[in-house]
Amino acid sequence: MVLAYNDSAGISARFNLNVLVMLNRELGADFDVSNFTHSPVWNAENSGVESHIRANKGMTVSLPGLGTSIELGEGEGIFPAISCKFTREGVTRELGDVGLEVTQWYTDSAAMYGVLVAAQKN
Repeated sequence: MVLAYNDSAGISARFNLNVLVMLNRELGADFDVSNFTHSPVWNAENSGVESHIRANKGMTVSLPGLGTSIELGEGEGIFPAISCKFTREGVTRELGDVGLEVTQWYTDSAAMYGVLVAAQKN
């Protein structure tokens, strides 16, 4: 799964590093994007890939739009995204925990993707 979020073309890296570009534009921050590395990590407990952006060196970044600045040490990061993978059993259990039940389940022929309909339990 990590390879899907660390593709050789660098598409995922550009997507996640764009968070810094947006912070610069929207909040007047002064992130130097070239000082960061995209670093996806598999989190088995949450069944998901966490997309981290890690500082290549220590730095102070100003965020005037928030009236603050942040200190980042080398290797410290920002955690902009998580992509979770769900199983039918897990989703059914989680929905049940909040009073919902799966009433319909649709999948592709290989059962790789699913869409469900849930309703409040009677």
